[in-house]
Amino acid sequence: IVLFGLYTPVELDISSELTIPMVEDAMKLVKVSMEARINHDIETSSKTKDLLTGSLEMDSESGKLVKKALDFRHYLRITSANHRRALTRMVLSCHSLAVERRRWKERRKPVVPREWRLCRFCRTDVEDPPHAMSCATNRS
Repeated sequence: IVLFGLYTPVELDISSELTIPMVEDAMKLVKVSMEARINHDIETSSKTKDLLTGSLEMDSESGKLVKKALDFRHYLRITSANHRRALTRMVLSCHSLAVERRRWKERRKPVVPREWRLCRFCRTDVEDPPHAMSCATNRS
């Protein structure tokens, strides 16, 4: 019953005796369904689509760059805990850039439309993670 509630429903015939191959196939289909749901959420979320849509990871088996929703991310190998946390916050939109902060309604301040959430340094573009990284590089 739970399998039918997944993003992509998985059918498992329980009227007959379950076999190991049947369960293994169902497990593969559950993983495919989870990946489809995560990809959908990434692509439709205004918070994560900037940095995660189209992101590629190195496939350990083929050595090629592939799109993987469920995978250990390379930035999690950064040895400095502070740098690793900062980059993870950027990727997950848990940062204090204008694109995020101005989406919140705070102390009688209304939510600001995305296109008005300008960079505090250049005042020309929306202050989102890609812009902040390039703006910081250009400023140094």
